[in-house]
Amino acid sequence: MKIKSLLIGVCAFMIGLSVYSFTRAEILKREVKANRSTGIYGYSQYNTNSCGSGAPPKFTIKSVEHGKITGGTYKFKIKKGPCKGRQVKGVGFKYTPKRGFRGLDKARVILSMPRFSDDSGHSSRTLDFRIQVK
Repeated sequence: MKIKSLLIGVCAFMIGLSVYSFTRAEILKREVKANRSTGIYGYSQYNTNSCGSGAPPKFTIKSVEHGKITGGTYKFKIKKGPCKGRQVKGVGFKYTPKRGFRGLDKARVILSMPRFSDDSGHSSRTLDFRIQVK
């Protein structure tokens, strides 16, 4: 009976940790012109001591209502700090509205990054875009 209670307690604790580790989605507002592709977001991580970047995050494009989001791996130039001018790997996203669409569009992208250098454990970041097409 004690083992069963202990097991239930450990499971409840682990579930609590899992729920606690979730973060809210970031809401990012963007304004773009109709009938053309526009860069809307770029993300990279790097070490400020070595200026080296790890593997770019993996991404999933979940939903877009009135257009299309494309993503890919890019090199970014660091603009400030001790690594200014160095290039690092990351991901970037472009948004293309449906031809003739004007108004508010919504999209969701999920980034997944390893937490540790051996690629074990991942954390995710949800990006909810509110894109005003003019």
